[in-house]
Amino acid sequence: MAIFEILNDKSKVINRIVAEPDFVELHYKGLYRDVTPPPEPMLEVPVKTLEEKVDKLMAKVDALLVSTGTVIK
Repeated sequence: MAIFEILNDKSKVINRIVAEPDFVELHYKGLYRDVTPPPEPMLEVPVKTLEEKVDKLMAKVDALLVSTGTVIK
């Protein structure tokens, strides 16, 4: 699916539709333009090892224990 502006014979936009390109070509031959925005690039998410995740969690637990004055024996 894509977004198309439907034009009149003076190239003025008269409608905007979401449709398949074949449909638009069949029904509005030469009187449309594709205005579909380009896809946004996918962001790379850094992969953390299990050890890195555990270390981060332990640091949070330690900070919580220090802030509450809790002592674990």
